[in-house]
Amino acid sequence: MLPDDVVVGHPDIKRNGYNFTDGAGHISLALAARTSELFGLTHCSSAFQVRIGGAKGVLMIKPDR
Repeated sequence: MLPDDVVVGHPDIKRNGYNFTDGAGHISLALAARTSELFGLTHCSSAFQVRIGGAKGVLMIKPDR
């Protein structure tokens, strides 16, 4: 994933000094297959729970990406 592939569309929720950044996004079938392989899975997962820096959320396969 390249920095230009990341789309930010909503401001984060900030409360009591914490930054909440739950969200959802898409992942290509090829990247999902490679990620599954790297984690030793015997099948290609269709969704991944992720934490990248301070952001967390779910990535789901979008076949046309």
